[in-house]
Order: sequence, then C-alpha cells, then structure tokens
Amino acid sequence: MKIYFAKTRARLCSSQKFEVFFGIKICTSLQIVRLPFYKLRFRIRKYLNKESAATVVHAFMTSKLDYCNSLFYGLPNYQMRKLQLLQNMAARFVTGDRKFDHISPLLVKLHWLPISYRVAFKLLLLVFKALNGLGPRYLVELLQYQNLSRTLRSNSLELLWQQKSNTKTYGDRAFSICAPRLWNSTPLDIRKSNSVSTFKKQLKTYLFRKFINNGLIYY
Repeated sequence: MKIYFAKTRARLCSSQKFEVFFGIKICTSLQIVRLPFYKLRFRIRKYLNKESAATVVHAFMTSKLDYCNSLFYGLPNYQMRKLQLLQNMAARFVTGDRKFDHISPLLVKLHWLPISYRVAFKLLLLVFKALNGLGPRYLVELLQYQNLSRTLRSNSLELLWQQKSNTKTYGDRAFSICAPRLWNSTPLDIRKSNSVSTFKKQLKTYLFRKFINNGLIYY
C-alpha cells in the first residue's frame, strides 16, 4: 500500500511539474511576442497596408507561436486560450477590426487556422514525414501500422497502432499516443498523399473546414 501511494504521489508531482513548465514557457512566449507587438500596433500600423501588416505578423508573431508547437497538444484549455488570444490580437492587427468583433470570421477571412488546429497540423505533418522516410528515426520507431491476422476492412485503411496510456493528464500527450489517434481520424485520401506539399494543402483544407463547423477548439 505504501509503495502504491508513493508511486501515485510521484506521478502527481511529475504531472504538476510538467504543467508548471509549460505554463512558464507559455508566459515567456507571450512576453517575448507581446511587447514588440504593442509597439508595432501603436506606432507603425497606420503606415502599413493589409499585406504588409500580415508579413510583419508572420515575422514577429506567427513564427514564434508555431515554434515547437506540437508540444502544446493536450494542454488545458485555459493555457491554450492564452495563445489563442495572442493570435486574435494578430488577426485584428492585420484586418483593423475592433477588439470586441467576433474572431472566427476574421480568421476565416485571413484563412488562418486557430492555435489548436495548428498544433494538430504540425503533429500530423510529423507523422506523414516519419511514415514516408522523411522524419527522424526516433519518431519512426514510435509508429507502426496495425498488423491484424485476419483480413478486415480496417487493414485497407492503413491505420496506425494505438497504444494506451496509464494517465490522462500527460500520458495521452505523448507522441506515441496522440499521433496515431490523430492520424487514424484523418481521411484516408489525405493520409495517402504522394508528396509533402500535397499533404499540407489537403490537410489545411480539411482542418479549416473542421474549424468552420466545430469552432476554435480542435481536441
């Protein structure tokens, strides 16, 4: 009994440290992006057209939000919302809309995927590259196709083997757990794309339609 409680306590401590780490990382990212953004917004926005404003946003903000963003998969909604608010500010910076205008039409107008969809996009792109010999070996070794002894319809779908985790808080966020789940839920015609560029184009269209139908949160 003592050993069980000790292991449980160790898992809880690890989970709490994990959440604290990502909380600090997100706050740091927000500070790095937000400070120069305010200067751009109040000093030079009036001198930029929409195309130039979009270029500035991609250089100073989007590139930082997308950096290693696959690690953000499964974060609590309150932490994802902080990143989403930053993208909302960027969208209004480009379009010139007011603070309280609804954000979804602006993202649709700009053809931008929300943060949670961008995270899913990055994960699925990593899976596609790994399965096609374009990814690092340590990711390739975490993925394997389902190998069923009987001839079933699922065999022709080229689904990945889905492992089970012991914890919901951070175990389900492991690449070996979440990547197959996302991959298997993606349409087969997208998964069977013959090139990276085709895969990215079809995947963005699929995720964008999903965003229009389901809202800002992907998972």
